[in-house]
Amino acid sequence: QVKAELAVIDGISQEGTTVLRVGLLESGVNYFKGEGNYANIRDDVIAFLQWAKDNNVKIEFVLVDFLLAARHPDALTNAVTRKAITQDFLGKLLRDIKANPKAYTSLWGFDLYNEPEWSVSQNSGGGWEYVTGERPNQPIPIADMNAYFNEAYDTIKAIAPDKFVTVGVSAKHFSVISGIKDKLNYVALHHYAWMGALANYLPR
Repeated sequence: QVKAELAVIDGISQEGTTVLRVGLLESGVNYFKGEGNYANIRDDVIAFLQWAKDNNVKIEFVLVDFLLAARHPDALTNAVTRKAITQDFLGKLLRDIKANPKAYTSLWGFDLYNEPEWSVSQNSGGGWEYVTGERPNQPIPIADMNAYFNEAYDTIKAIAPDKFVTVGVSAKHFSVISGIKDKLNYVALHHYAWMGALANYLPR
C-alpha cells in the first residue's frame, strides 16, 4: 500500500506539484497508543523526506488534526501532555531531521493544527457547536489552543528558523487563530462551498 501511495505521489510530482501537505500525528493514535514508537515515526519521516528529495517535491507536515482534541483533549489542556508534543516530540524529531541534510532539504515546514476551529467554541471564533461527528466533550479553551500554537511555533523556529509555519483554518473561522496569526509565515485558508462566497472573508 505504501508503495502504491508513493507511486501516486510520484505521478502528482511529475504533473508539476512542488509541495505536498501530509499528516504527521493526525488524531494522535500512534503517539498515544504506542502503535508507532518514536524511533519508527522518526525513521518513516526521514525515509519519506529522502524520497521526496529524490522526487523533487517538498513536504509540509500537518502536526495534528482536529480529531486530536476529540480523542485526547489533554494534549491541549494539560500543560505537561501538551509540552510532550509541542516541545519534546517535535523538538526531537526536528533535530533528527536536521541531522540528515537530504531529509532537511525537502522539509517545507509545518501546519501546526488542521482546522482548530472545530475544537473551539463560537464565543472564541470556532465552530465546536456545529460539529456532528467526533468532538471533545467540552470546547477547548482558546487560551489552551493559543498555548499549543505558540509552543509548537517556538520549537520549530528555534531549531529550524528557515522552515515555514502555518495553520490550516476555515475562512469562516479565521479569528480562531488571532493569537498566532501574526507570527505565521502564511495562513492556509480553507474554504468550502457551504460558506458562501470566498470574497466575503477576504480582507478589504
